[in-house]
Amino acid sequence: IPRFLEYFIGQVLQDTGRDLFCVSNTMKHDLFSSQQLKRLQLFHSRVSHCNSYGTDFQVPTSTAAFVTPNSMSPHFRVDGDDDDSTRPTEFVAAFETRQNDKSDINDDDDEMTRWSKQLDNLGWQKVFWDVRSHLPSIMKTKSSSESSHLLAASSGTSSSSADLYDTFASISSSLPIPFGHTVLVANAKNAYYREWNRGGQPIMDCVARSMLQELMDKSASWK
Repeated sequence: IPRFLEYFIGQVLQDTGRDLFCVSNTMKHDLFSSQQLKRLQLFHSRVSHCNSYGTDFQVPTSTAAFVTPNSMSPHFRVDGDDDDSTRPTEFVAAFETRQNDKSDINDDDDEMTRWSKQLDNLGWQKVFWDVRSHLPSIMKTKSSSESSHLLAASSGTSSSSADLYDTFASISSSLPIPFGHTVLVANAKNAYYREWNRGGQPIMDCVARSMLQELMDKSASWK
């Protein structure tokens, strides 16, 4: 969405909209305060599941993965928690950032880049999904970003936030209808939604298995 439209929509949606589109100062003064970042750091792990290739209007890739074209924050390829036999076909790739106490924020960084670096420095795993097969599209072609070296990289290979932005936040040339958010979360609030979003159920099953496995691993280490 063009920035000028975000300002307009934010005003229409009142307080929630102004916070959501960063028209207010809530994000700057509250969410990204040192106190809030320290609270985020208390979690044993931080995982973000992200749609790719312009399929998500509600939470675009650049927002879900907080990647920007101006950040060189290193992201390391990881294999993920599930083996290939149990991993949904919609899985694309997973990367992690590592905790970094040293500030790599520059004076000339724009606001989004500063926020991206602050979050990356906490240490995150970012999992990218491709739900285009469950969405109507105008054309059936592949984006050049899908042949990116990132997707062929071995575990441990480092790529920058900008690399991830170029690969996963680009709009697919197949021009999918960007309703992938409800598919990713398998929204099933009624029969129509359940049928429309049924393709996302294996993704949510995979996420649930991963969460339960981590909880069991952590609880075992606490005994």
